[in-house]
Amino acid sequence: MSAPLQGRVVVVTRPEGQADRLCRLLCAAGAEVLRLPVIAIAPPGDPGAARKTLERAPAGTPFIFISSNAVEQAEAVAPGGIAALRGPLLAVGPTTAAALRRLGGREVVAPEEGWDSEALLRLPQLSGPAVAGRLVVIVRGEGGRELLARELERRGAEVRYAEVYRRIRPASDTALLLEAWAQGREVTIVITSGEGLENLFAMIPARRHPDLKASRLLVASERIARAAREAGCKRVMVSEGAGDAALLRALVADSPPGGEA
Repeated sequence: MSAPLQGRVVVVTRPEGQADRLCRLLCAAGAEVLRLPVIAIAPPGDPGAARKTLERAPAGTPFIFISSNAVEQAEAVAPGGIAALRGPLLAVGPTTAAALRRLGGREVVAPEEGWDSEALLRLPQLSGPAVAGRLVVIVRGEGGRELLARELERRGAEVRYAEVYRRIRPASDTALLLEAWAQGREVTIVITSGEGLENLFAMIPARRHPDLKASRLLVASERIARAAREAGCKRVMVSEGAGDAALLRALVADSPPGGEA
């Protein structure tokens, strides 16, 4: 059986409960997988406000989902779930779109590439003529980038947020990662958000930051790659997206013949 990641230590930083499939794929490819969640998902500070925004949006309102977490948490917050939302559903990328189709039971619009706010803004469904004078609801966690809302407002839309969860920094144990570095192991760390990168630096003792900066980082977008390089990381790879298959392909492509890094 082919094991292209044999001998590689891969650190998966996804939230608890959202990393199982990726970890199974990596293990099947021969990697030694370390789980180190750098973000945890918690209920929003004001779930009632998000519920009202989702429930009261007029028929035909576009709902833009920023992550698969937004989909899962909106299903719990929205009266009747996502299937009851009375407007078109848009997703930032394929993973989010798949979750929306599963829970919403209808077609979802998503960018074919890019998978970020900039890619969403290139969709014809969010052009000026399409959104001018209309309400647009962005479903997301508390905080985050404001680019999407600002540009939609510039195009004439009224934008409201339905903030259906909070992201917090978990108290994850970094001992196994520190041990791998101490043993001189080759480590690749998978990061799928800018906030996750910030949390990782905060969770690692400052004296070990040189090890972090020298490790391979696989990130899910050019925006995260820029942030990683600005933080001093020297070996940054960018995958085609944040989905499990895209991350696995990028790791395998980075592995030399024979599976040893």
